[in-house]
Amino acid sequence: INAEYMGAQQRQAVATTPERVIYRDNNSTTLCAPAAVEDMMQCSAQTYGNPNSLHCVGAAARDALKKAYDKLYTALGAHDEDDIIVTGCACEANNTIIKSFVLGDEEEPVSYTHLTL
Repeated sequence: INAEYMGAQQRQAVATTPERVIYRDNNSTTLCAPAAVEDMMQCSAQTYGNPNSLHCVGAAARDALKKAYDKLYTALGAHDEDDIIVTGCACEANNTIIKSFVLGDEEEPVSYTHLTL
């Protein structure tokens, strides 16, 4: 579905009936799982602080972030924190991967099993 060619009523109908839409642009964004949305809403309302801050709100955010990373590591079977590289955007992720192959590490070569999120 190309929303660019739709009228306002058509766009509203598509937006309100996601079960009838075949979305084929998952490179740009995907529908969030309901459990993920629930967790994000809870964090936004309760642990909204900067996890790098020293105050109690930042400490609560840091704890929540650590728990989230632990869930991610467990789900992906990561052995330690070095198994996963978390980046801020796709451009940074792409640059990290390209640099790791170009610069490399002679003692520990990059394998194709690394996952960048």
